[in-house]
Amino acid sequence: VSDILRVQPGIVNRGGLHLRGGRSGEITYMIDGVPISDPLFSSVNTSEMLNRNIISEMQIISGTYSAEYGNAMSGIINITTKEGAAEFSAEIDAKSTALGIEKESIEQDRHVIRTNFSGVLFSPKIKFMLSTTYDDRDSYLPWGYRRQGNIFLKVTDRHINNVKLNFGANFSQGKRKNYSHSYKYIPDQAWYEPNTKSQMFYTGIVHT
Repeated sequence: VSDILRVQPGIVNRGGLHLRGGRSGEITYMIDGVPISDPLFSSVNTSEMLNRNIISEMQIISGTYSAEYGNAMSGIINITTKEGAAEFSAEIDAKSTALGIEKESIEQDRHVIRTNFSGVLFSPKIKFMLSTTYDDRDSYLPWGYRRQGNIFLKVTDRHINNVKLNFGANFSQGKRKNYSHSYKYIPDQAWYEPNTKSQMFYTGIVHT
């Protein structure tokens, strides 16, 4: 998702995504209308990991947004996910820098696996979309790495006429180790490996 955002007008990628000259923490990210930003630091990890193959629409609001949105100074990134298909389908997407000339690039030793499963659940009026992503990359610097995983599930129920019920869950987990030349002065920092973990559950009712 971040690769798509980087090429949009008004967005700059310098140690994070910046919209309209604001700080990266001043952007609110939403999935199906539900905020996914860290309420304490306004940071987000899921936008990097959400499988782009399940995105139906992505809306970037850079100003003059209505009272529907709040807690954002620079802008809103609103992602709408796809619904399950009428027939079962499965997709696996894998890539690795070890398979080509990218092995010596800045993306040194990176491996990404994405899967999508979609279909009917118990009844033709209940459909599901399940997506998983795993991203493992090393650093071209003396040491450092980043590993991230994400699982996203969306269930849509249309048993009630003109009413659509949405149920969703999103799980993300990551671990990384950064590199800095200053670590030679503070050796203990060289062993610092922060972990990130987030869980999101949501439900919604849409009248059609």
